[in-house]
Amino acid sequence: MFYQDECLGYRTEWILNTKTFKIFASGLRSIGFVVFLGLLWLTCVGASAQTISLNLARDSAQWKLTGCAGQATNAGLVLQGTGSNNGQWQLPFTQLAPFTVYRFEFTARTLQPFTGGVVTAGPDFCTRDYVPSDQWQTFNYIFQTPAAGCSSLHLGQWMLRGSVEFRSVKLVRLLPVITRNESGCLLGSGESTS
Repeated sequence: MFYQDECLGYRTEWILNTKTFKIFASGLRSIGFVVFLGLLWLTCVGASAQTISLNLARDSAQWKLTGCAGQATNAGLVLQGTGSNNGQWQLPFTQLAPFTVYRFEFTARTLQPFTGGVVTAGPDFCTRDYVPSDQWQTFNYIFQTPAAGCSSLHLGQWMLRGSVEFRSVKLVRLLPVITRNESGCLLGSGESTS
């Protein structure tokens, strides 16, 4: 499965399962380029995808509640919004490497009808807002960590009137895949064919 991201200032494709990552160099005219692709293939295949799954029910004691009412349940974490407040569950978390691309994924739903507001989630330097529903939904996005890395993860609500439940959180380390030019050749940054 590939992801495309243009937030980093250039078009990039990301692959989730790096264990099966392969580069096919058929039709390439440059021997040097084939050697480059071979080295890239060895580098990427040697690194396996790192997935970090957090069990919210089991590890709820490690999450700190701030800003609003909430509770840890047998299934996950719950926040109660009044419609005029914000709050979040925070987890101290320093396992993300700097300058690395990850996919952040979580599952959430509202427990009763809600009005206004959004669910917020992500690492401390890069949270995103989502509109929840009363059905379980999986939300995800791709980000790159800064030089300082990450100090905490957040699951929250902003101006939401009602309760929201979070069930799972997953982080997957991603590796970039070189994109193809208009003739279908795989090229690294700054390379061209004639």
